[in-house]
Amino acid sequence: METHQKHEVASELLESALYHFYDSKSYFSALHCAGAAEEIFGRYVSSFGGKHSFETDKAALKSIALGLNDEELSDRDANELLNGAKNSTKHGVSDLSGCVKASARQMLERAIENYHLLTTHIELKEIEHLTRFETEK
Repeated sequence: METHQKHEVASELLESALYHFYDSKSYFSALHCAGAAEEIFGRYVSSFGGKHSFETDKAALKSIALGLNDEELSDRDANELLNGAKNSTKHGVSDLSGCVKASARQMLERAIENYHLLTTHIELKEIEHLTRFETEK
């Protein structure tokens, strides 16, 4: 039986996400491939004792909300703000609103951050379009 290391799966998903973002302009595909890569890489980062991008973005979002509104943002609301675009495409039947390209870019940023965090622990394959994405920010 063949076995696959999940970090290799995540690398393939990230590469697919960047392909869909740049080459096919399929932003929903980019969003979901990046989201899956972000989650897998994030679990690895956590397993090495680090904080993955979702955790740091969520903490920053909650801190900003507290500073602006003097009210604490719930975990559920923070999760919705960070993952709402991805989750709304998978669940329910209502129409979607918002800029999917921007949502895909944000998810790619989180996946790439986790990729870089993980490279200090595991040798990961080079990802096509990674440099392009990072220089076009």
